[in-house]
Formats: sequence, structure tokens, C-alpha cells
Amino acid sequence: MWTDELKVSVYSASFHAILANVVHVASGVEFCLVCIYGDPYHRQTTVIWNQVATFVYDNLGKPMICMGDMNDILYDIDKCNASVNYYRMSSFRSLIKNCGFFDIGYSGPAYTWHNRQHMSNPIYQRLDRCLVNPDWCALYPNTKVLNLPIILSDHAPILISTDGQFSKPRQSFKFENWWLLEKDFHAHAKAVWNSTRTTSFSAKTFCLAGSLKRWCKKKRPIQEELKELEGQINQIQLKPLHQQDRVLENSLTIRYEHNLSKLNQYYKQRAKKNWAIGGDRNTRFFQQAVLKRRRRNTIFSIKDEYDVVHFKP
Repeated sequence: MWTDELKVSVYSASFHAILANVVHVASGVEFCLVCIYGDPYHRQTTVIWNQVATFVYDNLGKPMICMGDMNDILYDIDKCNASVNYYRMSSFRSLIKNCGFFDIGYSGPAYTWHNRQHMSNPIYQRLDRCLVNPDWCALYPNTKVLNLPIILSDHAPILISTDGQFSKPRQSFKFENWWLLEKDFHAHAKAVWNSTRTTSFSAKTFCLAGSLKRWCKKKRPIQEELKELEGQINQIQLKPLHQQDRVLENSLTIRYEHNLSKLNQYYKQRAKKNWAIGGDRNTRFFQQAVLKRRRRNTIFSIKDEYDVVHFKP
């Protein structure tokens, strides 16, 4: 199944899941692979994903990809009719988020399964998908998923490519919501708008759009700003308590929170669904922090009254 380019160590294998650590021999790059066959009767779904979550916590910080027939949908548009079990869909979405995974979309047909009842009661669903964590995206930013045609099976195979050539399309002007959190935004926009007062409305908006693009390019990247602030806060907290500048730390923390709000607005605006609304900020920092906290709170062993340590009590 595997070529000599990959060294695969299977962590565990069952009817519903294969969990493995993979090394690309030539480059030495390590990543984790999760292959899923979801329970079609939904009796073992939670058990399956609890096993995946344990594997994730044991491999924090590693790029991870999860693929297969999930036998569940993430969104109502993943099914061709209105007969959607919203409770089960929401539960599946929570299980995915608990593992730090997210869907990276696809190209090709919208559905990967159908019941082959074309004439009487046709049902189409997107059950097969590819999920990744932020570390995978950092390592393979050009990962693409292609849904192939459904031909001989009732499922469509999905093809995943990590080295596809990605050409960024030329985009029209898009207003960024996080700009509203910049101190100089309103003054700059007002000045540009007033400077074109005698022109037509379309000319004014065209001029404003171009000016905002140039204004935005002069701004420091939000992620870069967050990284520097985090480093400065860390330097303060590394000092002995009596040498720590609490006023400066508080000021840096406020700036960090402000930049985090801008980053949250940036990702929320690009979310195709409401996963960023009403929950925690979906930045890489918080995704990783949640996973690390869960691992830190996990009980790995218990010592009994005879001082014997039990790792699997």
C-alpha cells in the first residue's frame, strides 16, 4: 500500500479507524494520518472520535490529516434534500472541533455518495472529506482535495494533492471588517472621500478602494504583531516577580487582545459557515492552547494506597 518514500508506523487499527505516524524518508518530515470509516448506524461515532482525539493529544504540534468516509455531514448543504438530522450534524461538528480539525473544501462534484435510487427516492450526500489541523496547513499550504466521479461504487473516491500548483486569482476590492478597529481608519477614509467631493459616486468609491488598499499594505501583518507582543509579554514573565513591570505587561496584554480581535474579524469574515460566531476565537493560538489544556488535564496514572502506580486502572 505504501511506497518506499514513506515510513508508516501504525499506532492503532480497527474496523472504523487507522491511526498512523508517517515519515517522508527523503525530507524527514513527520506527520500523522487518520483514516476513518464512520459508523453508518451512528452507535460508535463518539467512541471512534474519542480514539482519534487521544491520538491527537499524544501528537500535539505535529501536522495531521484525517480523511475517509465519515458517514456524517458537517452542514445542511452537504445533503441534497431537507431531511437533515441537525442534532447529529451538530454533534459531529463538535467532535471535529474537539480534535482541532477543520474541513479544507474540495473541487469537483458536490456530493460523494448516493443511494442509487435515481428514479424513486434519490439521496446525495457529501460523506467523504478531508480534514486537517493548523500545523498541516503551515507545512502544506497548497493542499487540494478533488472529488472524483461516482462510477462503480456508491461512493466517490477523493484525491488529495499537497504539491498542486496554486495560482492566486486576481481579486476585486474587498472591505476588511478588521479595518474598523484601526485607530486611523475613519480619519483616512473620510479624508479620501472628501477629497473627491466633486466627482461622481462611482469615481469616489473607486478612488476610496484604491486608497484603502495602499493604506492596508502599510499596516504590519496582524500575526507578526501578535508574535512580537507575545514575545515581549513572555520576557516580562520570565523575570523574577519583584522585577516584573505589571504596568507594561498590562499595556502589552491590552494591545494583544486588540490585535486578537482584529485577527478574529479577519477569519470570521472568511468563514463560509457560522463556526466562528459565538465561540472562542478561532486562531491557531487558541486552537493549540485548547488541545494542550485538555492534554494537561488528562489523568494518565493513579497511585493507590500501596503507592503502586496504575497507568490503565
